[in-house]
Amino acid sequence: MQLTTRKAEYIVDLEKRVASGEPDLGSLGGRSNEDVIASLIPLRGLGSWTAEWFLARGLGRGDVCPAGDLAVHKAFAHFYNRGRVCSQSAMRRGAARWGSQQDLAVHYLLAGLRRDANATGGGT
Repeated sequence: MQLTTRKAEYIVDLEKRVASGEPDLGSLGGRSNEDVIASLIPLRGLGSWTAEWFLARGLGRGDVCPAGDLAVHKAFAHFYNRGRVCSQSAMRRGAARWGSQQDLAVHYLLAGLRRDANATGGGT
């Protein structure tokens, strides 16, 4: 999978923790976004980027904008800020207007960024 040794170590460590019930992934679904993030970030190798994508993709939460993701930064810059990178807080404020559809909107922004990059011959 072309993972670095460090990332592979993080994955193996996380697998061992999940197998032992720490964290209890089944209990995360009923908790707030902030509680889920607070539970995941202390785990070795996980940060806010991973926690936010877990909320969006793993728990199906629509009210999440993974503002720490580089591609999401590029998409916001491309579509909303004339090519200039926005701060994470500015991105979150903008995405908050989309309410429970933030994740879906981010998905479309990323798809649009890929489309525009392909149309101009660039990559993302």
